[in-house]
Amino acid sequence: MSSERSFVERLKSGEVVELTESVQCLGPLHITSGVHATLTSTTTDVVTVEGPVLVDEGGTLLLRGVTMVVQDHMRCSGRVEVIGGAVRGGILVCGRGGFECNKSSVVGHITILDHASATLTDCTVEQTPVKVTPQVGIVFQETAAIVAGNSASLIMTGCSVAPTVGRQTKCGIRGETRATVRLKATYVGCGVESCVHLIGCAGEFTQCLFADQNGSGLTLASPNRTSGVTLEHAKGKLMQCIAFQAYFGFIMVHDSEGTLDDCFACDAVNGVTVDGSAAVLQHCHTLVEHVSVVVLNKGKCTVRAPHSDAKTKVHELQKVVAERYVSLANSARVALVQICSKAPSSTSFTTDLESLQTTFFDGHKDGPCVMLFGRYGLEANTQSLLDVSNVLCIGAKEDGVRVSDGAEATLSFMLIMVRSPLLQHHGVRTEPRMDDDKSRGVLCHGARTIDASHITVSGYTFGFFDANAISDVTHVLTTVEDWNTTHLYSNCTASACVNGFTIDGSIARIEDCVANNASSVGVYLLTKSQARVRGGKFSGTRYGVEARGAILTCEGTSIDVDQLSYVVRGEGGRLRAFNCTAIKGSSIGEGEDIFAVDEGGRIKLSNCTEVPQTVSTRNGIIL
Repeated sequence: MSSERSFVERLKSGEVVELTESVQCLGPLHITSGVHATLTSTTTDVVTVEGPVLVDEGGTLLLRGVTMVVQDHMRCSGRVEVIGGAVRGGILVCGRGGFECNKSSVVGHITILDHASATLTDCTVEQTPVKVTPQVGIVFQETAAIVAGNSASLIMTGCSVAPTVGRQTKCGIRGETRATVRLKATYVGCGVESCVHLIGCAGEFTQCLFADQNGSGLTLASPNRTSGVTLEHAKGKLMQCIAFQAYFGFIMVHDSEGTLDDCFACDAVNGVTVDGSAAVLQHCHTLVEHVSVVVLNKGKCTVRAPHSDAKTKVHELQKVVAERYVSLANSARVALVQICSKAPSSTSFTTDLESLQTTFFDGHKDGPCVMLFGRYGLEANTQSLLDVSNVLCIGAKEDGVRVSDGAEATLSFMLIMVRSPLLQHHGVRTEPRMDDDKSRGVLCHGARTIDASHITVSGYTFGFFDANAISDVTHVLTTVEDWNTTHLYSNCTASACVNGFTIDGSIARIEDCVANNASSVGVYLLTKSQARVRGGKFSGTRYGVEARGAILTCEGTSIDVDQLSYVVRGEGGRLRAFNCTAIKGSSIGEGEDIFAVDEGGRIKLSNCTEVPQTVSTRNGIIL
């Protein structure tokens, strides 16, 4: 290159300029409308521009194999294309401008506004502080490495985005005000708030990794409450995406709408949070510290696995199958730690990520949603709606499913297990139950409605616990219409629990359910409760059914327990049994009771087999 002047003039005239050495440009580089400038290099030469680079609408700047260092900023109202090179500095794409980057790197910042677009393929974006001449009047929104707003469009494929080192920025990518963000096979690092934050716009994400590299060892009390993806007044679709080591894996707030297919929240405190928003989770999985899925503030959430093998009933899965899913999640966690320890720009990064995604998601193909560990599995509160089907919940220490505060839930085809020797080496609690252990497979506390069917609970103190229901019913239920408005548990099983079904201050139907290998009571009613038990079998328990100051009706029920089949206690306690079968428990000695009435209760038996050898009463009444 003979001189700086000839270089700039030739470029502005639209010539194809091939660099043979690095060049420094002291003034601005201005590509006007109608000019199509091309700058190439085969030796990765550097062009340093001390002023701004301005590409007007209708102008084009093509950089091939060139590293351009912009010490002020690049404003693109026209079209800029970077191939096999790099841009260092702040990039503003505005008007109806377009920025395209292929197999290149950006070190600085990108802002896309006003119907403009940016398309990046196989690129890295590393955020660093940028400078702009004050007189220019441009303010970069350095809240993220990339910002898209005002109906702008951002498309990234096979890229990586790293916010400012030292956590000085809010997020990796921020979309706002009707922008569109589409990412595929892209890694996005985390700022002080999130990896991706969409506000009032829309996004689509496929096979992406959102990771907080500083998020190892997160707990409920951790002060850094980052998120993988946050939707706020936004719409988002995610497929085969992973959120790793973020406090909130995926979160939807303020009337957002989210659809997650084959996604995984790994090492999160809360896996998926739906706050006053609507979400559909299909074939999604979590490995968490606190709760897998939580729905609150009138949110609506559907969790399902529509492509599950119809021949396999989730609630009948063998524990060895559950062990396989636990192993898949733990192997993925180990692989994610290794992937995130590498520089996102390393040659093996994309390959390693694709391999992990293939192994993990193929391992769950045609299987249920898998929710692992934490304090709670799935939770709905504050008048929210939760619809769950085909879910395997393992190792939730306190409640497998928790429905409270006026929420409504429909649950079907679930296996909820907390203790198993197979899970011991994965850190899941396996010690014997203690007297103060109040864990529950399904807890319904102050809920408006619950419809649970084909649910198997294993290893909890209380299999199903229904308390303080919100109901207008104050009278004794007698009609079909009355009972049809109550909480329903059908074809459910409580295995290896202390109490199978506990009703405390609620009204419930328990139909064709089973409690086996429990150490206390099959169905247990407390004061002011009402329940109707139809069909089902209760075996291996101390007592079959017990009403303590409550009203219980049994019809067509089979009971085979160790001590007492029917127990009624307390003032106002009533039990009616129709067409029931009570079989001597294996430990009943000569003269022991099969039916019992105690402490002022009332019992009526009609067409029930095995007339009691002895009926024990203490101020009780046999009707």
